[in-house]
Parts: sequence; structure tokens; C-alpha cells
Amino acid sequence: MKIRDILGYSGITLISRKKRAMFTTIGVVVGIAAIISLLALGEGLEQTINDEFDKGFSTDTITIAKQTSIMSRTDFEVSLYINDSSLVENLTLVETAVAVLQKQVYLSLNGTDVLTVVYGINFEKYSQLYPNTFKFRNGSGLETLNDSIILGHDFFFPWGNESSIGNIGDNLTLQWAERTSSSTKIYSSSQQISGVLEFIGTYDTFGAPSDDAIYMDIHFAEKLFKTDECSMILVKLTDDSNETISTVSLEIKEIFGENVGIITLQEMRGTIDTATTIITLFLAAIGGISLLVAGIGIMNVMTISVLERTHEIGILKALGTKDREIFGIFLFESLLIGFLGSILGVALGILFAFGATNFINHRDSAYMQLSGNENNSSPLDIQFSPIFSFLMIIKTVLFGLCISVFFGFIPARKAARLPPIDSIRYE
Repeated sequence: MKIRDILGYSGITLISRKKRAMFTTIGVVVGIAAIISLLALGEGLEQTINDEFDKGFSTDTITIAKQTSIMSRTDFEVSLYINDSSLVENLTLVETAVAVLQKQVYLSLNGTDVLTVVYGINFEKYSQLYPNTFKFRNGSGLETLNDSIILGHDFFFPWGNESSIGNIGDNLTLQWAERTSSSTKIYSSSQQISGVLEFIGTYDTFGAPSDDAIYMDIHFAEKLFKTDECSMILVKLTDDSNETISTVSLEIKEIFGENVGIITLQEMRGTIDTATTIITLFLAAIGGISLLVAGIGIMNVMTISVLERTHEIGILKALGTKDREIFGIFLFESLLIGFLGSILGVALGILFAFGATNFINHRDSAYMQLSGNENNSSPLDIQFSPIFSFLMIIKTVLFGLCISVFFGFIPARKAARLPPIDSIRYE
């Protein structure tokens, strides 16, 4: 029996038992669709996260953060000071360094009280560090550096439309607490709003510009909060090469020892990529389990088929069909089920992935329409698309074929080993 005869015979057999073959194929379709859609959604989400991440960071920047005594390699907790930025700025491969002073405060404006964090920065250097994101929508901010403050876009427009909490020039009241060994004292100060940032699309991440942040001049913050300590120092390098980052990191360690943490964009992105990859693979493994279940279904169906066709197998062997040809007939039937299920599964998975992202991308607008507040927007709104690759599709199809062949092997071998005489007599 030639190969084309084996293929034709297997195909005709499946067609004659189309209902059974169809239900067996559905199991493969569901498993493949789950795998391909979850992988594509994971790839798309990872790409979206990286894109959003890049909005708030520059590849040529690193962050120096103070470590606590618990996280430090020594028993000492070393503070960072505003003037330390000058030491870092003097390094050869450093273009500029910006100290960031953070203070948790209550802000009050027009009867609205909000607990937030104020960032004290050098406006001129900070705008050089983030020229694409630290831009002003209203007001200028840079001309009045004394006691005025700058608001992030979402802080000034908290309802997602053009309704703001106040106007440029309004005074905003700050309240904060200072605790001593014997008591806690509440301080209060009133500052004028001199500017509002343009919409960025990111939130507070290691001192980078964000839509929910509030900024003031660091020297005024130093006097207002009566401290010269800072939370972090943002460093802009001459370039973003790994060699430059490594060299500057070593020089910073020489200045501060092991009591500061150095955060680079590559490290943060690597952590995010690892986390999203693990989640994607975990979800794909769930789809793989469903495909394994489908494989068991293939084995059951093929085993029943062998029992039902025992007499037919005996006749084929009596006519001179070899064992390997019988084996090939049944194995190819499994392969056909796997191939058809994999192709249909890929198509269904692509449709499901695009449908899921379409639902996610439009869920907020649909909710706002139902709630009658169409002008509002959600701070969690994201837009992403599934990412498919030719290699991903090929690997998924091959995985489906391998599962089909693996679970079809035992029934095919059983059919090939049936004794011809006993098979002919089988009723």
C-alpha cells in the first residue's frame, strides 16, 4: 500500500465516522485556541506594559535610592542628602543629577481633602531629565520657583474631563505631621498653583513624571519641611550603554558604599518581563492541560475504532497489508484530527484574542455610557492588542500534532499487532 493510499484510506475512514471525528476534533480546537490566545494576549500585555513603562522613564537614567538597615548589607542606615546630587553630578559619565525630596501631605482646595505625596525637585534640571514628559499644559512653573506648586494632569482634572479642582493662581493648603519622641505636631502652609502638566499616561514610578504627582522647588521644600534629606537622586547619563551604566553604578557605590540601591531601567524592565512571562506561561499551561485532555479523547476514540474495525483489519492483513501500513493508517487518522483541530484552533484563538482585547479596550467607555457619564475616563484605562508571530503559530500547531501522534500511537500499535486470523473471526 502506497503512502497516498494510506492517506486516502485514513481520510475516507474519518469522513465515514464524521460525528465522532468532529467531537474529538473539538477538544483539540479548544486546547489550541486557549494556548494561542493566551500566549498572544500575554505578549500584547507585556508590550503594552513596556510601552507605558518607557513613557515615564528614559533609558539613559538611573535612580539612587536610600536603603533601610533591613535591606542594606550593613547594619547602618545611611541617609541621602540634597547636596549629594552634586557629588554624583561631578562624575565623568553623568550629565545631570536631580535630588528628589518626598513628603506625605494632606492637600485642601475648595473643600476637597486629598492625601498625597509632594515632590521637591529642581525644575530646570528635572525638565532636562524628562524633556518629553515634564511639559506644562497650563501656566509655566519655571518662572516662579519660590513657593508655588505644579500639579499633575490627573490631580488637576480628577474627573477625567475639563472640570478641574480649581484654577491657576488658586491657593492650595498643605498639612503634614512631624512626630517627636513626646508628641506629634501638625503643620500647615498655603501655596499657589502656578502650573499644570500635560497628560502623560503614567503614575508615580521612582520619581519619574506622573499624572497624579505634585511638585515644588526643592529648596523651598527643604525650608518648608525643615529637612535636607532626600528620598532619591535621579541621574541622567551621557548615554544608555551597559558599559556606561555599569561604570557609573560602580562609582556611585564607591561614594555611598552598599547602603544605597541603584535602580536601572534594564533591571526594572527585566523584572516586569519575567513576571509577565511567568503569568503568560502559567495561563498557556492551563490551555495545555485542556489539550492533553483532548489527547486522551483521541486515544479513547482510536481505541474504540480499533475494536470496531478488528474484522476490517483482519481482511486488510489477509489481502497482504503489512503491519506498518496498518500502523500508519491509524496513526495518520490521529494526525489528521490533530492537524485539523490545530488549524481551526489557531483561527478560533486569533478571533478570541482580538475579541477579548476589544472588550477590555472598550469596557470603560461602555460602562460610562451605561452610567450616563460619558465624559469621564478611568485611570485604569489601557489599550493593547494581541501579538501573534509566525513562530508562535508554528510551535502551537506542532504541539497539537505531537499530542495527537503521542496519544494515537498506542491504539495504532495495537491495531498493527492484531493477529490476522483472530481479527477475521472477530464479530
